[in-house]
This record gives sequence, C-alpha cells and structure tokens, in this order.
Amino acid sequence: MKTSLATGLCLSVFLCVGRSSAEELQWRAAPSSSSSNNVTPSSYAAPPSGLPDTGYLNRPIPVTNGSDADFFHPAAPLVRAQNDEDARPAPGIGGTTPMPITGMPIVTDTLQSPQPKVIDNNRVKPVPMPSGETIPVPPTQIPQATPFIESLPMTADGCGCGITNLPIWGEAGGCGCGTSCGGGCTDGGCLSGCCTDGCCWNSNRSHLWLSADYLLWAFSKPNTPPLVTSGSAADAAKGFVPAALGAPSTQVLYGGNIFNTDPHSGARFTFGFWFPECCNWGAEFSGLYLGSNTTTYVSGGGLVGRPYTDVTPGLKNGPSAEPVNNYPQNLENIATALTNGNVRVDYTSMAWGVEANLLYKLCCGPDFRLNLLFGYRNFQLTEGISITENLNTTVTTDGGSSSFYSFINDRFSTSNSFNGAQVGLEGEWRFCRRFFLGGYLKVAVGNVNQNVNIAGVSNAMGGGLAGVFATGTNIGSYTRNQLGVLPEGCLKIGMDVTDHLRIYAGYNFLFLSDVTRPGDAIDTTLNVNNVQTYIPGAGPARPAFVFNNSTFWAQGLSVGLEYHY
Repeated sequence: MKTSLATGLCLSVFLCVGRSSAEELQWRAAPSSSSSNNVTPSSYAAPPSGLPDTGYLNRPIPVTNGSDADFFHPAAPLVRAQNDEDARPAPGIGGTTPMPITGMPIVTDTLQSPQPKVIDNNRVKPVPMPSGETIPVPPTQIPQATPFIESLPMTADGCGCGITNLPIWGEAGGCGCGTSCGGGCTDGGCLSGCCTDGCCWNSNRSHLWLSADYLLWAFSKPNTPPLVTSGSAADAAKGFVPAALGAPSTQVLYGGNIFNTDPHSGARFTFGFWFPECCNWGAEFSGLYLGSNTTTYVSGGGLVGRPYTDVTPGLKNGPSAEPVNNYPQNLENIATALTNGNVRVDYTSMAWGVEANLLYKLCCGPDFRLNLLFGYRNFQLTEGISITENLNTTVTTDGGSSSFYSFINDRFSTSNSFNGAQVGLEGEWRFCRRFFLGGYLKVAVGNVNQNVNIAGVSNAMGGGLAGVFATGTNIGSYTRNQLGVLPEGCLKIGMDVTDHLRIYAGYNFLFLSDVTRPGDAIDTTLNVNNVQTYIPGAGPARPAFVFNNSTFWAQGLSVGLEYHY
C-alpha cells in the first residue's frame, strides 16, 4: 500500500513539473526579416474540410487546473511561413497545385503577429512582441526532377518557349537554344538561332521527309507557221493557187493558232532532312519527270495542200501550196495530175529535271513556318514536230495515165537544257488542327543550251535524204547558249492523316524563258529546186535555218503523299 502511494505521488510531481516547463516557453527575438530564410509566425488555422486536424502534434499542451478534459485540446501551433518574396501555396491548403516540399507544410495566409504566452498564476497571458521579430527556419529545398524527353514539351503558352537543350534527332543539345522566346513567341526568337525552340517545332517540323507526287500538266503550244490548209479549185481561175495562203477559199486546218497538245502525266519525288548538328539548316533533293506525249493530226477529204512561199527563179513567186489531196494540176498543158492522200503532223514533247537545295529556317511560329532555300536547278525540255505526206498521184496524158506513190517526211527536233542557281521561299500554315496550306516560289537563273536538229527523207525522184521543208539547205544540227530564267510556283492544301503521313493536292506553274522550239525552226519559204534533194539547186538557199527565241510554260495539278519523321 505504501509503495502504491509513493508511486502515485512521484507521478503527480512529474506531471506538474512537465506542465510547468512547457508553459514557461517564451518567444525570443530573431534576426532581421531581410533574410530570405526568415518567416513570421502565424497563429493556427483550421485545416480544410475533409483533412484531419493534426495541430496538436509536437506542441506543448497546457493542462488547466489539472483537468484531463484539456489534455487533448490543441494549443496555438507553432508554424513557419515564407517571406513575401518567395511565398508559395502549401500542398492541399490554400493552393491549387501540390508541390513536393520537405518538412512541415507552408502557410501563406496573411495573419496578425502572434502573441507569445507566459505563465502567471496558472493562466496564459499575452506578452507584446516587438514588431518585425521573426524566428529563423531552415531553408526549404524543392527537389528538381529531370525527366526523359521523347518529344518537345509544350509550356503553358502552347509554344514550347523557355525550353533549352531539347533533343535533336534523338540527342539532347547539339546546337543550343535561347532560354526563352518571350512574349508568346513574338520576339523573333526563331530568327536568332533558337533552333530547338518549341515555337518552331509545335507544327511537327520533321527531321526528314519523303514525298511522291502525281502530276498532270499541260504544255504551252509551240509557235508554228500554218502547216495544212484547205481550198477550192475554183480559186485557180481567179489567179490564185488553190490552198495557198491569201486565196479566197483557203482555210488553215492545222498549224499557226490551231495546234493541239494533250496533258502530260508525270511524277515528282522529293527527299529532305534537317542537319542534326546544325538544325537551322537542311537539305532537299527533288526530281521531276513529265513523260513523253504525242499528239497527232491527220488531214481529211477535200482539196488539201501544204502552204509555202515560192521564191524559185523563173516561176511565179508568192504564196503557193504543195498538193496533198484532191488536188488537180495542169502540167504545162501537156498533162494533168490529180493527187490524193493525206498529211500527218505529230508533235512530241517531254520534260524532266532535278534540283538540290539548302534550306534555312527563316521564321516560324506555333502554326506556321517559312524557310529560305537556295541551290542548283536543272531542267530539260525536248520537243519534235514530224510532217509526213502519203500521196498517190495519177498523171494523164494523151497516151494514157500512170500512178505513183510518194512518201515525204520532214522532222524538226529541239532540246533545251537549263542549268542555273536557284533561290526561293517555301512555307506552310496550319489550321483546323490537321489541315494545312502550303506552297513555294522559286526562281532560277542560268544558262540555256539550245539544240536544233533538222532532217528529211523522201522516196520521190529516186529517193533522198530530204523532204519539202527539210532540204540540203537547212538539214543539220545547230546549238547555242542563251541566258534564261526559270521561275516555278506551287500552292497546295492538304491534311495530316496521321502524325507521320499526309496527303495533299495542289496547283503548279513553271516557266522557262529563251528556249528554241521546233515550230521556230520551220522555214516555209521554198526554192523548189531544193525540194526533195540534199544537193542545193540553183537559186536562193531556201528553206534556211535561223535561231529564234521563244518561251515555254507548263502548268497543272498535283496530288501527293508525304511521309515525315
């Protein structure tokens, strides 16, 4: 019994001593509030609804009048807060975004300066505290995570600004970047070498790309003189040669402004990439092919001829015509001839070319990009006109009649090879998430190597390597060089089917100055002494060859598919 009483007495003394020690705590002055690690104590604030009240943890708990009812009543807590320059919301309390902060929660509410407590006759009384006094707390360290970046992250502005050393072609860094684009990517950061700026990569700028286009283009018509005409035998009574230019009944059937060309089918293949170690720069290679296409004209019935201007000595000079079909002739009043047949005109053309360009990222943004390009351009144009006569002529004299077959062919072929330096712009604007509008404009200046080849053949008068407009006076090959300009433009609209695959359709236009074309090589002024013979006859050396400059354009539609990575 005595032992129990002694034990209880000791326990009572121990509790009283502990209570007295807890309530004798006093607040002490702290260093000046100018220190970044000092905070002002604040009074206890109840936790938000739904969170447990843990305010009684690690705090002195006064016992009032020895009553056990006050043992679990929480006293005003001692908490720490950030200073005004570096206040942050506490996780889950008064904030919107939890932050991993070591230590105790941070309270940023603006409260009155707390009043410390002292013990006076078992009652707690506030004692004034000098204004501005704080207690020091250890600095709070916020761990910084370094996540692995697979693609360009976007910041709150949706632009990627402020991101540095982003991976290029699978490797971090490589060319550096500014620390910020500022102003929502409107400060021209894309112009200052910020090659990995998210502004410019938000539009899914690819590391490399490969595209294939189907082309359906039309070529401009070659300039030709009238090649086939029709007329009436009645014009002979009026002093005109039937089917000759200027005769009352003559009409141009083919040539001049009447010339048919069909669209060309072709393809364009493009491969490009951005350099991994200098990602403001890239390269692009492209090849264009427009396949060979032939259009054909064949004359029909009626009186048909091939018009020319006669300069033969001793004959009536001026407009005349070569008989082709249903064409009567009075041969010096000793015979008549009737020619029946047709004339066929074939026009063949094709084009191809290659180019290699360096690309430089000129300007870009979240929804657009604009690149400068410059490099080498090659373009080849080949054309040809073939004129073929298939004739059956019946000659009638007093002694009877006879027939013979004639085959005559004139060929005029040209090729133009352009090689030059090229500069241009190409860009793209994205809208409606997956749709885009793009295009380019390029101008090349360089040399045009012009080549002309003239040939003829016939079986008339024993045959020979000559025709009507291709004779010994102009048959041969000719070449020269001219300065030319080649601009090309394209406008296209498309859609990103997936993140790596897109389809598009567009309109293209290409122009080449200072070319020679087959119609320019046809001379319709004839000395009939030279016709169908390779050895020139007496009189003017006509037909003759003279270089003539012309222009060429091609335009049409394109449909393409592009894979980019």
